[in-house]
Amino acid sequence: MGRPAPAGAPALLPRLLDAGSFFGRQLADAWDLPLRSLLRSSIPAERPPGAAGPWLGLLAEAVARDADGGPDAADALLRRPVIQQSDHANLLLDRETCLNNVLFHQAASDAGLPVAIHSQCTTVVCLSRRVPPTGPVFLATAGGRYDVFGRSRNEYRRSNFCSLRGPVRIALRPVGPTALPESLARRLVGRVFPDAPTAYRILNTELWAGFGADPAVRRVQLDETTTARALALHVECPDSPVRRLLFDPAVREAFLAVKREVVASPENLVVNRAVPDWFWVREGSRLVGVVRTERGYVSERDGSPAPLDLEDPAVVAAALRSGDLHGDRILAYLVRSMLPGAVAVGGSVQQDYTAAYRTMLARTQERVPFLDPADLATVLDPGLSRLGGAPLLEPPRAEHTRWEGLGVDADPVDLVAPWLERTVGSAVGGLDCAWFYDGNLRAAQQRRVTEGADH
Repeated sequence: MGRPAPAGAPALLPRLLDAGSFFGRQLADAWDLPLRSLLRSSIPAERPPGAAGPWLGLLAEAVARDADGGPDAADALLRRPVIQQSDHANLLLDRETCLNNVLFHQAASDAGLPVAIHSQCTTVVCLSRRVPPTGPVFLATAGGRYDVFGRSRNEYRRSNFCSLRGPVRIALRPVGPTALPESLARRLVGRVFPDAPTAYRILNTELWAGFGADPAVRRVQLDETTTARALALHVECPDSPVRRLLFDPAVREAFLAVKREVVASPENLVVNRAVPDWFWVREGSRLVGVVRTERGYVSERDGSPAPLDLEDPAVVAAALRSGDLHGDRILAYLVRSMLPGAVAVGGSVQQDYTAAYRTMLARTQERVPFLDPADLATVLDPGLSRLGGAPLLEPPRAEHTRWEGLGVDADPVDLVAPWLERTVGSAVGGLDCAWFYDGNLRAAQQRRVTEGADH
């Protein structure tokens, strides 16, 4: 049994605590804190000049080369390494994405940061659910739902956001009876961009400028291009633990075996699949996972040999930079947070993902040591994943109409301000944003029953 749930907690929280959820534990620990205090605690202390290790240096190099980052963002990262990593690709008119950004920006402002770095996951599929249609290309705002690019559902079904065929034109076609507010139509409809990630980066910069956020803190939006660039630098570095994970046969096979064990265990609450094995390969507009077998890397889709030589570091690094290859979520967290020691501020599921990754890395280290003591201590530090974003503020239903007008007729900064001095426990509501845990908790319980029967 886990720790007791706080009085008045929603029904999901005691179930999370009983199952050993790291998200549940963080939320319970923060229950009586003012929301502003918890947000401020997500920003690490400033490091002395020259204290950054080599892996934070590689991440900063990738950020410095990013179109929205640059040298000032890289310098800020070296001094106070923290990135908000809750976002899937989306426009800031989406309530959850907007909350992730506004709450982190508030923390950065209170801490005196000159730059607030956000990373959007752009490798997600375009169409995640058909009814109602959801995914990064469908925007829920102003009481309606809109198809951002106006493409066919079949194209979306076969595409990942980062590889959606370009150029893209903003259509914001209504899905259902609602009409697009005229203010959005004037600002957005008809604009053309070379690709979907560029469209969201530019539009979000413009939308953000219209919010009442602290102008002294520059908002930076990174995406998986920056992550891939950082990963390529690790692949090219002979001393990087990531290179050993990928190319040392003993370390690689030990980790992949451990990963499958952890995913199948009753303690796993969020990692639903053990694949891909490290990489997504671009095939047209789709990212296809690869699986490591006795024959080498093969396509998860049809078992055919991977189209790239994933045993060759030079090939892998070049493909990462060209966009023909992306690392999986484990590699993303390794190069953006766990190895460089950069705090990842994220939502509910991140907390339990990273807990599972720490378990995987610790067990691999026990079987085939590949991390030096300093790197091992860093990757196993639970303080590198801190709770933030939309799970911390769920407005009551009586206020939903106002919140649906984010960026149209309501300033999100003004909507958030009255909640900052309230306790976390009074702000989280019913944890509706963590609805998916219900099925995951049931599945974990079934694995416990099955494991008990097997013994």
